Amino acid sequence: MQRIELSFYSLLSRLMACVAIAGLAIGHIAQAAAPPSYILGVVPQYTKFVQVKIWQPIITSLAEKTGASIELAQEASFDAFEERCLRAGFDIVYLNPYQMRTLSQRGLYQPLVTDAGSSLRGILVVRSDSALRNPQELDGRTVAFPSPYAFAASMVLRADLSNKFSAHVVEKYMQNHSSVYRYVAMGLVDAGGGAVSTLGKEGAEIKDKLRVIYTTADLPSHAIAVRRALPEAAKKRILDALLQLGKNESGRQWLQAIPINEIRAASDKDYAGIDAMRLKDIYQGKIR
Repeated sequence: MQRIELSFYSLLSRLMACVAIAGLAIGHIAQAAAPPSYILGVVPQYTKFVQVKIWQPIITSLAEKTGASIELAQEASFDAFEERCLRAGFDIVYLNPYQMRTLSQRGLYQPLVTDAGSSLRGILVVRSDSALRNPQELDGRTVAFPSPYAFAASMVLRADLSNKFSAHVVEKYMQNHSSVYRYVAMGLVDAGGGAVSTLGKEGAEIKDKLRVIYTTADLPSHAIAVRRALPEAAKKRILDALLQLGKNESGRQWLQAIPINEIRAASDKDYAGIDAMRLKDIYQGKIR
């Protein structure tokens, strides 16, 4: 009888061990099968509603093509966005040229794609009925900018105002491009800094009240970048998925909303010329 009980308990122990091993194996299989999860960040240029409208179709397509789960993370301000970039808090991120160059030099991000179809250009706008006609006349005036470190819409414009036109302005910083255009349209500031691409996205009720008095030279375009620490295979899948968007009509329309008019692969050399602009002297942001 004792021998039978021992045999029974021995069999039960082995059975429980098998169940435990099987459970571990199933857990490992489930873990291995779980799709990668990425966080996509976007430099704040528009309202959150507009950002979602622009990026959600692209995120959905990338998720389908890469098999990954992708979440759009929106920060409330440029400062919050840059602080998260410095923590490598995004896996995929849309950056202005200065941010791209600096974060690349820090070893945090690498450019994947950029716009081959157009260059970035900053603009100064005034109300359509303003007497102001050129940048020199802004000396001593109040000019709104999206932030101290928006590339074309603030940094390059402020450098040009000072260096080219000897115009020293009173700077007023907003949260995004849309707010700048609205402040100018309402007559709350004398002028505002923006970009050709973002002004084009405003409705007629805003655009018709504005007039461009200055446009910068062509500048390097924004980049969609990835965290350098991601596996190379993951970077390749994301790159391929982004480039595929440019091969069909729907994808091209989604990209143009960013705006990326003609997508191409990017590299660090695309942003090497930023160093010669000496923008760090006027830069007030977190990324330096």
